[in-house]
Amino acid sequence: MKRITADEAQPILDDAVVRLGLSKQLHNWKIRLSKGGRGYCHTNTKLITIPAFAFDVTLLEAWLEKRGFAPSLAVRYLDYYVCHEAAHAIANTHTHSANFMRALLKICPPEIVQLELGYKPRNASAAGIKKD
Repeated sequence: MKRITADEAQPILDDAVVRLGLSKQLHNWKIRLSKGGRGYCHTNTKLITIPAFAFDVTLLEAWLEKRGFAPSLAVRYLDYYVCHEAAHAIANTHTHSANFMRALLKICPPEIVQLELGYKPRNASAAGIKKD
């Protein structure tokens, strides 16, 4: 897959926010393609960034399979990433604390929240997140 541009990513990100029911929680927030290799929630400027790899289903299929997840989850990985960063915004924290995990569990669809185990397994397990 060619690297996605900011102009290509923006309508996809905007659609994800609406589809996931996050428009109200992220009112007055901007969500953009990251210029770096990872996403971030900038609570002081109300900016969420999502990295280009979160759009690359082919890359994600292999990455997920290597970590014991169903490769079919790759098509929903962008939704998970948006939820992850939105949980930081909602909990108003940069950490992966219990407050963050509660926000994530509240907003992330149950079938994809398990992807948090691939990023913060100890915190996710402590919050009761399990792999399907």
